[in-house]
Amino acid sequence: MADTYLPPGFKKCKSCQQVKPFEQFGKELKGKFGLKSKCRACISEKNKTYAAGPGAEVKKQNNRTYQAENKTELAEKMRVKRAKEKFGDRYNSYLASLESMKKLK
Repeated sequence: MADTYLPPGFKKCKSCQQVKPFEQFGKELKGKFGLKSKCRACISEKNKTYAAGPGAEVKKQNNRTYQAENKTELAEKMRVKRAKEKFGDRYNSYLASLESMKKLK
């Protein structure tokens, strides 16, 4: 049982220990009341700290290097992704029509 009474529609953040309304918590099916245990402000602060932490520059440099070395593969992945988004369920028929056009050339 909780130590203190919380009014309906409010929850205590596990990080900052403040009582806040449900609207300030993100959704999580497994959490109490279907909400996360930490408020959005605390999660945002944690994410900012992690992103600016040690290794942030190394990660950026590794991403740049990978993108430079694998430019054609990444372009192909994006082409396929855009085609799937555009054609949806008809993507396979789109590929078949491309193959038939290649055979005609």
